[in-house]
Amino acid sequence: MGEDVNLERSLGLGSLTASGVGVMIGAGIYVLIGEIIGLVGGGAWLAFVAAALAALPTGLAYAELASRYPRAAGEAVFVDRAFGRPLLTFIVGFVVLSSGVTSVAAVSHGFAAYLGDLIGDPLGLEALAAPLAIVLFLVGLSALNHRGIAASTRLNAICTVASVAGLVILIGAGIPRWGSVDLWTIGAVADGSGAGVGQGSLAVILGGAALAFYAFVGFEDLCNVAEEVQAPSRTIPRAILLSMAIAAVVYVGVAITAVSAVPAVELASSPVPLVRVWERLLPGLSSAWLALVALFATTNTALVNLIMGSRVLYGMGRDGWIPALFARVDRRRSTPTVGVLAVFALSLAVALTGFLQVLAQATNLLILVAFVAVDLALLVVRLRGVAADDPAAPVFRVPLFVPALGLCADLYLLALLPAGAYLRGAVLLALGGVLYVIARRARSEA
Repeated sequence: MGEDVNLERSLGLGSLTASGVGVMIGAGIYVLIGEIIGLVGGGAWLAFVAAALAALPTGLAYAELASRYPRAAGEAVFVDRAFGRPLLTFIVGFVVLSSGVTSVAAVSHGFAAYLGDLIGDPLGLEALAAPLAIVLFLVGLSALNHRGIAASTRLNAICTVASVAGLVILIGAGIPRWGSVDLWTIGAVADGSGAGVGQGSLAVILGGAALAFYAFVGFEDLCNVAEEVQAPSRTIPRAILLSMAIAAVVYVGVAITAVSAVPAVELASSPVPLVRVWERLLPGLSSAWLALVALFATTNTALVNLIMGSRVLYGMGRDGWIPALFARVDRRRSTPTVGVLAVFALSLAVALTGFLQVLAQATNLLILVAFVAVDLALLVVRLRGVAADDPAAPVFRVPLFVPALGLCADLYLLALLPAGAYLRGAVLLALGGVLYVIARRARSEA
């Protein structure tokens, strides 16, 4: 291994878009759709449209900054170019890493649950079955992450096709029923307050959109593999926009299909709403297929976040924000070995300890903090005229009001989070500050 080894540029537009679609269309939609329908009713599809429009400005901000500064540890690099404050840069990188680790830990529990539902407990391990499944799951994906980006991309493509195909099958089966219910009825289904779209329903749609917004989170991960992308200044912006568009179309189709096939009140009260839809539309096919699709979806989300986390550590180590040890790259596989191992260890520790719930409740806050930092970074970069890393490379430019709109959307969503999320987020940020002081002291003594 050595620090002078570069990552391998093997990702094209298709594979990068597949990564974005795969991490956005995760297993969460299988539960999330019921909660959104419970809030909004038959017009739940409008919540997804509103969420897509709310996420788009920040997605465009990421696209421009990634075309200007296509480097690993994307958010940290963007903030560094804009503000030049090492502590702020470190904190943003730490926030992004923390959100990725928490996501991996959470979906590993989801994988174990779906696997248990699908195959039971053939080894008779009972209480040890879920932890064993989590360990094997993370070991296998981390080994694949270390094997190389090309191998990881192949599995990512397979998982993306499988997870999206399950939803597309549902949409196809449900299209004949579209129009059988009023898709413009807005209101919580539990109290029967549904009404046509009007002034009062706007707040209901925005409430559903605030929840649906997190279904679009994941596009930001594409910036952290920038140094493994072919022609990143052109490819990353296109992949971000394509993946967001594909996810939006699928989500809207699923929402319309769900309320057209099953009464909204039944969907809102079910812990597995899409299983109810599957049973109603495809009674001849076992709903176990959905559990299998969910396994692919959780695998995809975990793999993309493991890749992202290891590249964040690589980029921060390479640029001196954390010890250079994390920038070491395996000469044969062109992967950041130390970063891969560190993210694996962190994810496993979080998944197997009682801290998972605490960290998971702060994930949304961490993501929104990163989004705020990126939108602010683009505003500062543009206003100060900070040059791109490669003046000869094409830059994807958006109007200056775009990051301003993204910032407003982020702040609105932050205002909706409970006080507990802020408390837990503050604890994590304080921990990041402590780690920064330790890392800085270690560099000064080296």
